[in-house]
Amino acid sequence: MKSLLTFALTMVLAWSACGQLVEDASELSFSERIRFGGNMGASFGAFTQIIVEPTVGYIVTDRYFAGVSVLYQYIQIDDFFGLNEDFQSHYYGFRQLNNFWITPNIFAAGEIELLNYEFIEPFSNELTRGWVESVFVGGGFRSSLGGRGFMTLSLLYNLSYDSQSPYNSAFIPRIGIFF
Repeated sequence: MKSLLTFALTMVLAWSACGQLVEDASELSFSERIRFGGNMGASFGAFTQIIVEPTVGYIVTDRYFAGVSVLYQYIQIDDFFGLNEDFQSHYYGFRQLNNFWITPNIFAAGEIELLNYEFIEPFSNELTRGWVESVFVGGGFRSSLGGRGFMTLSLLYNLSYDSQSPYNSAFIPRIGIFF
């Protein structure tokens, strides 16, 4: 665990040393302000998860970046709750993100997410599909990838975290790439 923390801190410091902030957004055309990117991920085994999250972002000002994401996740859990049955589902939804750069590489972040997924009702223990809203706040680091591209590494806290949350923890790490 200590080596993982040391590695993460080293990467964050390296990223923060090489990033650049847009110097004057007012000089950028509409198309120069748009960034495409997002997240992708997968894990396989007793818990299988495939994530696809394309994002479109817009440089609003020198310090403010906003965007929207479409979310899709495929989930499969072997031997769900020890019932000798597998569980599989498709989650989908939308996220609106806001990053405000405090320094050229450090930003405050806020997100609102609507996710349609299956969860267990607390009193009936029945599996139900529904929309769940999550509100995230936090911060992160930004690094230039050369040219128009950049990468963000953030840690967010889910203010709406409860028993119906689609996340295992109120703390959510995110990595995003934009071009």
